[in-house]
Formats: sequence, C-alpha cells, structure tokens
Amino acid sequence: MVLSLRKLNWIRFAWSAAILVTLGIVAVVVLQSAIGDAAERAATARSQLIAQRVADQLAGHRRLLAAVSQNPVLLQLARSDTPADQTRFIASIKGRFPHALGLSVLPAAAHRIEFVPSWFDAACEQMVHLARRNPVPELHQPPQGPAHISLVHPLRDRHTNSVAGYLLLGLDPQSLSGALTASQPAETHIRFTRSTDASAGVVAIEGANFGVRVTGDGGWLASTPNALTRVLIGLTITLGLLIVGNLLVDRLSVKVIRGDIGSVARKFRDINDGEVRDDYPIRLLEFQRLSKYVSRSGGKLIKERRKLQDMGLTDHLSQLPNRRAFEAKLQQLWIQSRVSVPPSLLLLDLDHFKQVNDNFGHDAGDMLISMFARELRDCVRDSDFVARLGGDEFCIVFPYTKLEIAEDLAQRLRKNLPKILELRPGVDYLVSWTGGLSAMDNHDQDFGDIVKRADLALYAAKEAGRNQTQLRRFQPDNHRSMQA
Repeated sequence: MVLSLRKLNWIRFAWSAAILVTLGIVAVVVLQSAIGDAAERAATARSQLIAQRVADQLAGHRRLLAAVSQNPVLLQLARSDTPADQTRFIASIKGRFPHALGLSVLPAAAHRIEFVPSWFDAACEQMVHLARRNPVPELHQPPQGPAHISLVHPLRDRHTNSVAGYLLLGLDPQSLSGALTASQPAETHIRFTRSTDASAGVVAIEGANFGVRVTGDGGWLASTPNALTRVLIGLTITLGLLIVGNLLVDRLSVKVIRGDIGSVARKFRDINDGEVRDDYPIRLLEFQRLSKYVSRSGGKLIKERRKLQDMGLTDHLSQLPNRRAFEAKLQQLWIQSRVSVPPSLLLLDLDHFKQVNDNFGHDAGDMLISMFARELRDCVRDSDFVARLGGDEFCIVFPYTKLEIAEDLAQRLRKNLPKILELRPGVDYLVSWTGGLSAMDNHDQDFGDIVKRADLALYAAKEAGRNQTQLRRFQPDNHRSMQA
C-alpha cells in the first residue's frame, strides 16, 4: 500500500472529524433523552405530590359525605317514591358540597332507580351496585355528558343495619385541579385519567380507581446536571479517542518513515557494494520518488565504476583479462582448492611472433594478437578463464580440472584452432603456439607455484622445438629446489 505524508494527514483529519461529528450526534441524543427523562421524572414527582393533595381533598369529601349520610331524612328519602321531597332536601344540603355537579339519593333496589341526575351513567349505576364492598371514588368519562368523580356512601338503618339506599355525589374534576393551581408549575397541565389505562406517568390516587398525570416541559432543568455529566464524559472519551487516533497515526508515520529511510540506506550500501536491486520496500510516495532517483543515479555510478574496473583488468588490444585479473582469478582458485578440485593452468606463446612484427609491421602483430585472442575465447569452455599476460603470451585457467583432463583440453584446443589467420590481404600467419601445462597442488605455498611449474613446462616445450605442449607435475624435490 502506497502512502504519503499528505494522505496520513488526511487520515488524521478524517479521524478527528468523524469523532467530533459522532460526539455531536451523541451529545444531541443524550441531551434529548436526558431532557425527556428529566421532564418525565419531574412530571411524575409533581403528579405524586398533586395526587396526594387530591387524595386529601377526596378524603375530606368522603368524610363529609359520611357525616351527611347519618341524617335520618336521607333514609326516609331512599324509601320514598316522591322525587319532589328528595329535590327539596338535596337542595338544602347541596351547599355543603361546593363545585359538586350533583347530589342524589338512590334506593338500594336496582329496579327502583328511576329518578337520576343528568350526569348519572352506567358506570355510576355499576358503582352503586358495588358500593357494599368497594365504595371508592371513581372517575367516570361517559361518551355523553360531563366527566365527573363519583363518590357513594350507603344509607344504613341503625336498627337493622341494612342498606336502604345510597347517597351519590358527583364532583367536577376541574374543581379538584383548580384547587391545586397554586402548586401547579407554569406551562404544565393537570389531567385526571383512569389508573387502569397504564399510561406512562399516571400516578394512582390513594383510595380511588383513577390517577393524575402532569404534563408539560417545566422544571426539566432539575436533571440537567446529569445530562451535562454524560456529555462531559462523552467529551472526555472523544478527546481520548482523538488523542489515541493521532498517536496511532503518528506512530504509523514514524514507523513508515523509519522503514523507508532504512530501505534508502540499504540501497546506498548496495550501490557502494556495486549492486542495486528493485525490491526495496518503500511505502511513502515522497521516498519512492527519492528511491527512483537514487536507483537511476546509482545504476549509472555502478556502470561507470565497473567500466573503470574493467579498464584496469582488461587488456585493451585483445579485450581479454590482463595479468592483474589473471592473478586475482588464480588466487581465488588457490584458496578454493583446499576444499575442492584444484585448477590446471596452460601458458602458451605464439611462435615466431617477433618475425611478424619485423617483416609485416606492428599493425600486423596487433592484428595477430587480436585475432588469436578471439579464436582462443571461442575454442574453450565457458567456465575456462582466458587472459593475455603480455606480448605474445596467453594463458588458460581450467577451474576445478585435473591435470589429465586439462591435457585433453589442450590437445583439443590445438586441433580446433584455425591453421591459418589472414592478418591482411596477402599476409597470412600459420598458427603455431607452444604451451606449458601444470596443475595446482595442495603442497603449493601460494598460487605462484603453479605459474612457475607451467612456465618451466613452457620453456621445456620451446627447447624441444616449439609448436607443442608439455606438462609438469608437482614433485617434492623440484618444489624444494624452487624454494631454495
């Protein structure tokens, strides 16, 4: 993956922006949730307070209703079928119940309930039937007619303790809530509802089958510190994530930069050693540009250096390795001969080379050197090392080759070399060369010993009449005499 410092900075910016946007969204959600929760809790708390006050008012109405029920006239009215008498008596005591929708005396027998007020509904009738067991206040919300709170109290005969009828009181719910306006916060609303609705925030009123609910947005600031605490915690976490993200990006940047610097440094070392590869791991775009420039410049430098080296190790006339290259090669093989097959060496001289220079000029002699070097290079193995030692003297190093095999190779060379070389039109050279062959031995003190033996063999071949190859093996006596 290719990176750049600009891309790393964009990654840092994108990370920071994403975290900040996330923080904003989370803060809005938390504040909205906190405001809603706070408003709900505040409304519930006020609902509980108001429900307690409503319960206290209802308890007062119930006590008053129980006291009025002790009047014996009400017992007579329950047993009477004359509505006019009931109307007159009820009108006389109704003033004791302010804000009441109505007050009515009902007989105990269900079939005798005929004269009822306008607000009397089926729920009221069912409530009267159950008044013996559960005479609790109920909130009635009939489809037609006003909503009202019904309170009922049985009318008992003191002598027989039997229920002769019921005193039914209908209260306006607004009269209760209106009495609580002093404790009602601004921008809130009090609403009575059936507690069986199980709606959120409904607080049941003790001793009744309905509850109270306060709605509105007043007072939510009471829980704002909790919301702010959550936002601060979220901000702290966000800042922590920002710091961690930036540290990770910085650590990645430092790691990538160090790696690229190390790769460039290795490339410089390889260039200094004379080689350059293509697989240096570079991840930053800026360093890739630098690496490409170093590769181009380093490649040119290596070529120029090799060219200079070749100029110092190559004979310019024959384009073969020179004596310095020959000695370096032979020293290398001498070191390796301790653990491998030792090499063999063939020294050879062109016969009558001086006559070519004297009779046809140095240009013909140079042409002979160049042509003979090319033919030598073409007639040996790829692993063999051919060099010009100077003048008309050449050598062939047969690496990891025993003397017997090297002798066969020398005979094959004499057979494969051309018999005539045309130096220029009208000037031919009958190819004739003399060679001395020897092999490296484990008793040699250095690589110069094989050169001495090959040179002695070459001298012997010249004494024997030239145009032939003689070999000389390692002999302890001769080795001691050479050392002496």
